[in-house]
This record gives sequence, C-alpha cells and structure tokens, in this order.
Amino acid sequence: MVKFLKSITLTLAAVAAMAFGTSAFAQNATKQNNATAQGKNGGKGMMINREKIKAQKIAFFTQELNLTSDEAAKFWPVYNQCWKEKMEAKHTTHQSLKALSQAAKDANSSDSDVRNLADAYHKNYEKELKLVSEHFAEYQKVLPIKKAALVTATEEKFKNNLIMQLRGKGNQQRKMEQINHMGHGQQMQKVTK
Repeated sequence: MVKFLKSITLTLAAVAAMAFGTSAFAQNATKQNNATAQGKNGGKGMMINREKIKAQKIAFFTQELNLTSDEAAKFWPVYNQCWKEKMEAKHTTHQSLKALSQAAKDANSSDSDVRNLADAYHKNYEKELKLVSEHFAEYQKVLPIKKAALVTATEEKFKNNLIMQLRGKGNQQRKMEQINHMGHGQQMQKVTK
C-alpha cells in the first residue's frame, strides 16, 4: 500500500511539474527532444532523450526530497526559474573566463585589458555564488527547511548519476562497435580463406 501511494505521489508530482513546465532544464536544447551528444570520446550516435532526462530528474528529486504533490506543485516552478538563472550565470562566467584566458595568452593584450577581464570574471563568479544563497531562500519559501537544504545535494547526486548512466551507455556502445568490428574482421578472414 505504501509503495502504491508513493507511486501515485511520484506520478502526480511528475504531472504537476510538467504542467508547470520544466523547459528550463533543457535550456540549451534544440527544438527537437532528441539530440546527438558528442563527448570527448566522440560519442558517435549516442542519443540523449531530453524528455526522458526531465522525467528522470522529476522522479529523482521527488523521491530524494520526499516531495508531496502539493510541495512538488509549488517547488518545480521555483526550481525551474532558479535553474534558468543558474545556467545563465554559469554561461556568463564561462564566457568571461574564456575571454580572460585568451587575453592572458595573447602577447598583444595589455596588462590593463587582462586586469579588466579578470575583474569581470571575478564579478561574474561572485554573482554565480550569490545565486546559491538567493535560490536557497526561494526554496525555503515553498519547502520545509530540511527539504530546501537538500536541493543542491540532490542536484549534484542526480548529475553524478546521469553522468554515470551516460558513461555506461557510451561504454556499451563502444563495446558493441568493437564486437561488430571484430565480427566483420572474422567474416573477412573466412571469405579470404
């Protein structure tokens, strides 16, 4: 009975979250739900279903934070807005670090230019850190303190699980490619004999 109620709660939370929109999670997604991910190892053809990841995130957070359907209905719109702000801040910080790095390596850049870019980077990074406190305050408005305190840890745990899941798929795909390649080689040997 408890599992049944938990299942209903997870389903209601997922429906509520989707009703409020979780598009901020896939802010950088293309218009298509599926996209090909190109990782460091090439990631050739590895498909990521963004809708499936959204659903996994909703279910994961709902379970980890033990959200009631009422809490989920209030939490997801706040979380999605915070996520959007966080991603925008991270992007700005990344861009300023990239500009700083390029200027520092460029022999034609003046010390003044590099100093200004370093200041801009540090200001952007400080804004990013400030958002952590601001978002925690927002989560406390819609969740009990103990649940609000777990949001960031839950985010990290989900991210790490997703990375492991994607690495596993990448490893499985490489193994299949190796098997297929070996199979073709063995077939070629039979043909030439």
